[in-house]
Amino acid sequence: MNIEHRQILVINGNRQQSVAQCQIILNGRQSFWLSDQQIDSIDTTPFKKARTQLGQENTAIVFDAIDHFDANALGAVAGTLIGGGLLILLLPANTNNHQQPRFIKRLNTLLTSHNIKNYAAESVTTNVPLYDLPVLKPVKTFELTAEQQTIASAIINVAKGRRKRPLVITADRGRGKTSVLGAAALALTEKGIENIIVCAPAKAMVQPLFQHAAGADNLTFYAPDELDQKRPTADLVIIDEAGAIPVPLLTRLLQHYSRIVFSTTVLGYEGNGRGFAIRFQDQLDQYTPSWRSATLEAPIRWAVNDPLESLLNDLLLLGTAATELTMPVAQDKITYQQVSSDQLIEDEYLLRQIFGLLVIAHYQTRPSDLLQLLDSDDLSIYTLMLDDKVVAVAVVSHEGGLDAELTQSIFEGKRRPQGHLVPQVLTFQSGIPNAACLRTDRIMRIAVHPECQNQTLGTELLAHIRQHSTADYLSTSFGLSSSLLNFWSKSGYRPIHLGLKREASSGYHSAVFILPMSAEGETLLVDASSHFSRNFVALLADALKTFKPNLVLVLLKQYQLSANLSLSIAEQRDIIRFSQGQCGYDLVMASLKQWLPPALAMHGEQLTAEDAQLLVMRVLQHHDWASCCSTLSITGKQFALVKMQQAVATLAGLLASTDCPRNK
Repeated sequence: MNIEHRQILVINGNRQQSVAQCQIILNGRQSFWLSDQQIDSIDTTPFKKARTQLGQENTAIVFDAIDHFDANALGAVAGTLIGGGLLILLLPANTNNHQQPRFIKRLNTLLTSHNIKNYAAESVTTNVPLYDLPVLKPVKTFELTAEQQTIASAIINVAKGRRKRPLVITADRGRGKTSVLGAAALALTEKGIENIIVCAPAKAMVQPLFQHAAGADNLTFYAPDELDQKRPTADLVIIDEAGAIPVPLLTRLLQHYSRIVFSTTVLGYEGNGRGFAIRFQDQLDQYTPSWRSATLEAPIRWAVNDPLESLLNDLLLLGTAATELTMPVAQDKITYQQVSSDQLIEDEYLLRQIFGLLVIAHYQTRPSDLLQLLDSDDLSIYTLMLDDKVVAVAVVSHEGGLDAELTQSIFEGKRRPQGHLVPQVLTFQSGIPNAACLRTDRIMRIAVHPECQNQTLGTELLAHIRQHSTADYLSTSFGLSSSLLNFWSKSGYRPIHLGLKREASSGYHSAVFILPMSAEGETLLVDASSHFSRNFVALLADALKTFKPNLVLVLLKQYQLSANLSLSIAEQRDIIRFSQGQCGYDLVMASLKQWLPPALAMHGEQLTAEDAQLLVMRVLQHHDWASCCSTLSITGKQFALVKMQQAVATLAGLLASTDCPRNK
């Protein structure tokens, strides 16, 4: 056995016996305990704080999964266990009583296939070989390997070489990726580079970078959103764990900074690097075709073919990818199939395909998503199959159906029960008292195989879900991009809620769309749509001031707002005067703001994209002239004013109602 291989010891039994045996085995040696239970005389860390170990090193870890298995926590702390270290995994004696019985069943199957023994708590100390329990001390020295030196040189070339040649570094966990970034940053400091920006989803993720760049005082950390908003000057930008950052945000940074390094973990809990590579490569090819890639292969913290790494890759499906298909795909042979969690336990190939598609398609797919897939009774899984290959998958959450008392408490803001996302949004945010009493099937995730996209398979899968649903309405929540807005709208879904801030996970405002399935669902849509349309326009000049104008136009059109029939003669006259260039904008602001939303809803597509967005930005979002001109590349305020007047004249000429006057 390689002494640099990490070892796994599995103990089955009740907590008291298992803890006692761990204490005998560890014999006072330093260890890190992860448990949601308080244990006498032991300093335990709850699962939710597992990420505090990022950047640390451990020689022994005890992971208490007797009641609950937190896969994200295991993924986080496992990377801190150095070569030769020991992971002690505590499991229940009776799997059926566990909170995640299917996941534990699969874990036990994998333990057997990986030749890892389970020991009963009452007999473990008499059966475990002594050589499985080494005494190790964390190694603090750090020297770059030849492979790491090559990567460091490539990073230096980004800063010192030609512009617009970004570097994309990928590596599995434990390869010393972040440490190499720090070593390269220190070397650049010594070469006179004065300003290096470091960016990551959380500062804790880049702690090793700052440790290995100790002595360099020219490194500044920015969170992704902060960097995107402030755009400070930099000689080099290093973005670590880029796979956990929304591609639209990364693209904006790619366009702004001429010297930039992207680094991501391919197999890890931080966010999925495989999906990142697929989603981001098109942007790199478009904006910086001379971009380069580099990969760290050899592990640093442990030896090659590490048993723990192998187990975790299989257990948490860290290495899953979409199955290769024989092209072209015969669509007439694609069949619909609903898949149960029990099927996934019995069919590892099917499970890997489904999870692989979800990983590629969605940001920050985490190990906890796998547990939910296997053990949540409120989820259903729908697929499109080509023989035994999964070409599309949707995960549906069954929500709502809450009792009247709980629904009223949600409406009053007194209760916020776990789950039931859309019913709670409709009840509290939309102010519909009985909304949570109705049942909805929420499409949580939908993914189509990369080789089968743009062939209407996603729409086809939604149609199957609609056909088999017995809920009052279907629903979905997602980051509102142009492409997703178009996709869901084509399937009949309508927007009823828009988040006021961009979501960190997607870089977009979150939106809720619904599709009624019953008479009660139809009434719900009417009420929710009324609330949404009343508030949407008002919010554009406030919380939604930075919302994309092109999306504003599409959402206005969604409701086909009828012309406002309450315009006074004076207001009508304002519109005519402005459209004919007889007065400036400031004199008719109020009349334009009242008239414009229905006008754009009915005939906005008749304007050029630039003119329509100018009207949205200036009239509805209250951006100043300078901001409008800068964003839309318009030369000066006067030219922008003329364009607005001409656009209003066009709209007025298209409107038939006398209360929305035509240009006379």
